[in-house]
Amino acid sequence: MVNTAHASDSAASAEREFKVVKIQKNKCAKLIRDWLDQQEG
Repeated sequence: MVNTAHASDSAASAEREFKVVKIQKNKCAKLIRDWLDQQEG
């Protein structure tokens, strides 16, 4: 089992995790993107 629930410590880690959770195809992708946008802003 892959643990993808933890916070990324770098942009490279985040990119790898996005591939694992298939952020482009994941039904929760909008939720994930919205949360990430809030963290940046």
